[in-house]
Amino acid sequence: MIINILRDTDWINVLEGHNQTIRDVHYKYKFMANYYDITKGEASDWFNPDMYRLAQLSRTYPDIDRVVNNRSEYKLIFYLPNYVSLFLIKELYADRKGILIEDVGTGNGNLLFFLSKLGFNNFHTIEIFCHCPKSLFDEMMKAGDINCKLNDLALNPVVVNNCSSPKFCFITPGLDKKIDRDLSNLELISFYANRIWEEQAPEILTSQGYSFLCKDKDDMGLAWCRNDKLNEFREKLEKWRA
Repeated sequence: MIINILRDTDWINVLEGHNQTIRDVHYKYKFMANYYDITKGEASDWFNPDMYRLAQLSRTYPDIDRVVNNRSEYKLIFYLPNYVSLFLIKELYADRKGILIEDVGTGNGNLLFFLSKLGFNNFHTIEIFCHCPKSLFDEMMKAGDINCKLNDLALNPVVVNNCSSPKFCFITPGLDKKIDRDLSNLELISFYANRIWEEQAPEILTSQGYSFLCKDKDDMGLAWCRNDKLNEFREKLEKWRA
């Protein structure tokens, strides 16, 4: 199923008003292209609020998809593939704002910040903060009045957004069977469009009771869901079918 998350952009326009808070927090930090020292308050240019459109998509790295990256509709300050997770959570869990959402590799926490502005309030991240200072993440959580648990593998999320690299983990620690973890609540798995991950997904997820749900029209991200949620989720997304 291919979906067009830009068919109606009112939801993006509403969230755009929160961009200034992100700028206010991030302008306290120095962003570097290659060498940065997080102990000195420096961070990767990946998190520069003035350069988010220049970040390469996972499927095109190290090149930029100049069509997608230049779309004027993508107004929110965060890495563009995060739009897919933000959209799916908004659409599929509108009546379940208290679900536990796990953002693997959250970095500065901008995705969680925007989710909180949609009313979601239960977050967990698995992060070692190697590309930005933890203080930047902490300030973003404070700015959004967000309580986010950190690196607690005893938690059992309903949704996982993965920003990590395949060499570290697949989708979320526990699904790759390298860690013994209870993920019985996990319904939705969203991750960046990356050809390695896409090839691995059927091998790892199908046997665990998950099916491919959708990919966005701009090929930025995709999602798998638990088999018993497939029909429900596809029905909710039908109006967004490309």
